[in-house]
Amino acid sequence: MHERSDGARNSYLAHSTGLGLLPADRRPALYRRGRFAGWAIAYALAIAYVSLVVGPAGFNFVPLDPNVAWRQLLATPYLLSGSDQRPDWMANLLMLAPLGFVVTGAFWPRGRRLRWLAAGAALCCCLFLVIVIKYLQLFFPPRTVSLNYIEAQSLGSLLGVVLFWASSDRLFPALRGVSRPGRRALLIACGVYAVALLLFYLFSLDFALSAEDLRERAAAVPNLLLSWPGEGRSTPLRVLVVLADTAATIPLGALLALKSRRRSLFMIAVTGFAMMSVVTILTMLVLTATPHLWRSSIAPWASSSARPC
Repeated sequence: MHERSDGARNSYLAHSTGLGLLPADRRPALYRRGRFAGWAIAYALAIAYVSLVVGPAGFNFVPLDPNVAWRQLLATPYLLSGSDQRPDWMANLLMLAPLGFVVTGAFWPRGRRLRWLAAGAALCCCLFLVIVIKYLQLFFPPRTVSLNYIEAQSLGSLLGVVLFWASSDRLFPALRGVSRPGRRALLIACGVYAVALLLFYLFSLDFALSAEDLRERAAAVPNLLLSWPGEGRSTPLRVLVVLADTAATIPLGALLALKSRRRSLFMIAVTGFAMMSVVTILTMLVLTATPHLWRSSIAPWASSSARPC
């Protein structure tokens, strides 16, 4: 009896202190930071390539005195732009969010006390990269260097840092769950897919913000809701597009079924209808998106058929 209680106490102490963990489990923090650092370097190089090479003029290097370029950077203007430039602004914001996320992961400590320091260091690294790329863009005309884009990319970096901080306690257990076969891995995969599908529907997040944009969008909504995709194409091709768009929501039905096994197919379909109705309403507010009424009425019933056994 005493041996059993001593064994249980020793097991608890080993678990609480980390001494009972395998070597592969005692080192995940350093290992994860190394992986995040590799992703951060690769993504930073990709941003530099897109910002300096990809474009109408391609690789167009023009020699410029470094001091002159620095003075031009310090005099970077803030451009007044309309709603037609908002997608480009949002694209710059979203482009830096993943960088802020992975750079924060590269600095993330084990203890909670140093998290604010790691987040600040990650944000400073991202802002430094933004300024360096904007400086280099002055040597590659006709690149646009403005405070608008610096603002968007800085906010994107901050968004990535905040997202990592908010999800860090659940992120690493989720990553371990994906590597193990079973219901949890499928649930995580369907959840990630649902978020990606929502962003796809709302891309480029060009929401109507002004009263004029809202009026124009409201006037166009009735025609958009009753329209079908593939206008001007053959009927078989349009039907194929509708079927493909409907099939894209099937993992949502699997997600709902995994989250609530006891619900009937009818309740899953009703929940899916409510979710897709919210998505349709949100797409009405996106200037470059095309909401379809059939998406909120047909897709949920198709997705409900994906209920796992």
